[in-house]
Amino acid sequence: MNARGIGIVGVLIACVVGGVSSYALAEPPVLKPPAAEPGQPPWEYRLEDVRIELETHSPSGQCPLHLIAITGDGSGSWGCEGSDEAPLRVTVTEDEIVGFLNLAYNAYFFDMRPRYVGTFQVAVRDGGMASVVGTVVAGGKWRALTVTIGDYTKRVEAVDAYPEGLEELIAFLRRFADRAAEQLGGRPSN
Repeated sequence: MNARGIGIVGVLIACVVGGVSSYALAEPPVLKPPAAEPGQPPWEYRLEDVRIELETHSPSGQCPLHLIAITGDGSGSWGCEGSDEAPLRVTVTEDEIVGFLNLAYNAYFFDMRPRYVGTFQVAVRDGGMASVVGTVVAGGKWRALTVTIGDYTKRVEAVDAYPEGLEELIAFLRRFADRAAEQLGGRPSN
């Protein structure tokens, strides 16, 4: 090891042994992403420009179409489309909205395909010919999650098939509906 290498090792040992240093207290660098690509959400926006909606169609339930809507200003509602009953209101904190958005970015929601339907299997026929066979359960539950940020909107629909991350985002939103129902003695979410 040359003199320079010994000097660097000495500084590192001094930082570790000598106690807390300004280097140890420094926050890791924050990498600012480049400008948003076409078809991607903006990298900077006002939280009040966010709107999140979850539509759930369940043909076997009392309400065929539930809608959960949350906005960046902290207001939210949950109700049955076409019902005479007024939607239940819920207040959402800034931390909850940011938590959902963090989950959406880390689940690559904004990169998901627009639609997921059924499940697929590869079947091999005589002669070694492989075919992809899709299945959809009749009367299955259909869901659509839409996130709007300013002028950008991403919508992902799923019927009997949920890509990794989407089910977690849906569960996150359903907790708001359940909380609204609990607070007001209303009906549970679908």
